[in-house]
Amino acid sequence: MTRTDLIGRTADACQKYCPSLAMILCIDRSGSMAGQKMEAAKTAACNSTKLLGNTDLVGIVAFDHECETILQQVPDRSDIFSAISSLYARGGTDIMQALEQSFACLSGTNTQSKHVILLSDGQSGIFEIPELVKTMAANGITVSTVGIGEDVNKHLLATIAELGKGRCYHTNAAGDIP
Repeated sequence: MTRTDLIGRTADACQKYCPSLAMILCIDRSGSMAGQKMEAAKTAACNSTKLLGNTDLVGIVAFDHECETILQQVPDRSDIFSAISSLYARGGTDIMQALEQSFACLSGTNTQSKHVILLSDGQSGIFEIPELVKTMAANGITVSTVGIGEDVNKHLLATIAELGKGRCYHTNAAGDIP
């Protein structure tokens, strides 16, 4: 049974069948994410956290031109939900810095699975992002992307997901985010 098979089941049931997981939710809080896009990203992040088992680790890397990181075990979900709900759009976008921070956080964890979910419109320079994501994948860290909004940089987010051995999604509405 996989995590995908367990969607809709309780976190305890998921923990029983799934390996230990450390997941970082990279949430773009740049100015281009203002309004519905920011709310969609926050809803998706909270919903993803609800699927985790009690011994899994969850981290939030909120980013614009700088990063803020929170990493903790899942039983403290209320703290994670509070941190997510307090995010607001501001500043520029530096996906590279957010992925570097996510890599650093996950490199220090001792779990069977390590995964990053990047929630963004992808409005950022590419810089050395492909090389970093390849390094993350080589170190057992998968990276998926969720592009939010009509102005998504689909090419960048698809490239990140492909190199990160993850999945790429695109949506205009919070209710459509898997």
